[in-house]
Amino acid sequence: MPGERKNQKQRTRDGLVEAAVKLLRAGRSPTVSDVAAAALVSPATAYRYFPSAQSLWQAVLQAIGEPSKQEVFAGLERADAETRVAAMIEQVSGRMLDNETVWRTAHAARSEPGDGGRRRAATNEHSSRIPAHTGQRLRWIDEALAPAERSFNAASYRRLRSALALVIGADPMITLRDLCGLTADDARELSVWAARALVRAASRDAQAPRKRAVRTTPKKAAKRSR
Repeated sequence: MPGERKNQKQRTRDGLVEAAVKLLRAGRSPTVSDVAAAALVSPATAYRYFPSAQSLWQAVLQAIGEPSKQEVFAGLERADAETRVAAMIEQVSGRMLDNETVWRTAHAARSEPGDGGRRRAATNEHSSRIPAHTGQRLRWIDEALAPAERSFNAASYRRLRSALALVIGADPMITLRDLCGLTADDARELSVWAARALVRAASRDAQAPRKRAVRTTPKKAAKRSR
């Protein structure tokens, strides 16, 4: 029956995602094949549902409650950059803190040194592990800044975009929790405060008039020297 087959496919997919989450919470950085074994299906079956580590990692993020853009920015379509960035940090970093074990595993996996300091080849087994780089952090930042992008010049926007990458993600979360000894709530509050400060600084830079260079002629230079 078509309905039964659809339900079976959904159960298989859900089983793979659940197995991946369990492995990550146990501190493992699994390959798609590892997840298949934990879910008691063949690797070929797992790859039919998730052809890459990136696709499986995206499914894991959804499973552990990463908010959608619609949720984060609901009612903030016309809000200023500071308000949108604060909302983004509050919700995205908040969900990360709610799933701290998974993100600690992600941080540890991404911090593993490459062979001889070189990036591993795309065909290497490590490259097919989850968590996988998806560029999600910068996509969130771009979404938060999108309505206000025109209020920044190109240099200010690039600087702000890069600076905000320092206050969202597993790296700053672990720094605030372990190095600074903050509680999860305090870490979330400080991240929002830092993000707001960065947006304000970038806004001031974008609005500050540029000083024009004053060209000094030989005659004027001679008068000044007298």
